[in-house]
Amino acid sequence: MKNRSGRSGTRINSGAHPLAVLMILTALLLFSGCDQKPTEVEDYEPEPVLQGYLVRGVPVDRVFLEWVAPLEGYYDRSQYGIGGASMVIFPVGAPGDTLHLVQHSDPDSAWIYQPAAGESLVPQGGMLYRLEVKQPQEGVDLWAEALVPDTFSITWLTPPIPTGVDTLGALTREDSNLFLTWTGAGSAGGYNLNVTCLTPVDSLLPLDPDWDPEEDELEPEDINLSFFWPMRYDQREMLIPWFMFIYEGWHRLDVQAISEEYYDYGMSIFRIEQGFPIQPESNVQGGLGIFAGLDSHSYWVYMEKVE
Repeated sequence: MKNRSGRSGTRINSGAHPLAVLMILTALLLFSGCDQKPTEVEDYEPEPVLQGYLVRGVPVDRVFLEWVAPLEGYYDRSQYGIGGASMVIFPVGAPGDTLHLVQHSDPDSAWIYQPAAGESLVPQGGMLYRLEVKQPQEGVDLWAEALVPDTFSITWLTPPIPTGVDTLGALTREDSNLFLTWTGAGSAGGYNLNVTCLTPVDSLLPLDPDWDPEEDELEPEDINLSFFWPMRYDQREMLIPWFMFIYEGWHRLDVQAISEEYYDYGMSIFRIEQGFPIQPESNVQGGLGIFAGLDSHSYWVYMEKVE
């Protein structure tokens, strides 16, 4: 797996859950590397990495917990899950249920923790949640807190679609750029746009008019299916450039209000892409990673190629 960058914003390979595109902003790829065959790394000292994301109004479905060295190494992810941890999520300073999470039963998904049988937690906007993880035998003792943003509304000016409609229709790069505005979300530390191509990899057709399927070939490492763009807490509008759409077919646009720690994390990725020798921002105490909240609105657009 390789992180890819554009001139503006960041593109990532995506095969994620519909609400998890931003949630895989290459956290583990930037804390370390990722490959199928482990490679020896000098002075390898693993640290626990925790990833948890709370989407307002959507039941929590997973949290990621694994070992990763804080340097550019390569690893087989299935071999680095941290097993047997006690993991809970609960609201801070307010009444509410505690969600217990247990390790996935599939050894190939050993880094994934899921809600225990019969338990669920639906994050509420404006509420602060705490995630705690303990595995005494491994010396793991982690915690982090995240404030879930309140809901917000969106107005599409180009194209001018009615409120409640989530399909923008069929467009080309010759059409006017997409333009939208939104209301502020309480408790939001910033905003984010994801553009994700939904076409299967083996059916991708670049929108570039100079690309000829008879003569040109897509290399796997050059395939970028998702583009994300974090924005400041006081931004209320965006003109979406067509370079965010690379292939013909259906795309999903996720417009998100994100918590402050998530905005800080996204901006740290931009700095890394620009060559700054830093690691991604982390709000996990006792280790590395990100625990964040967001509210999300999804829209669909079909991109047509112009010859």
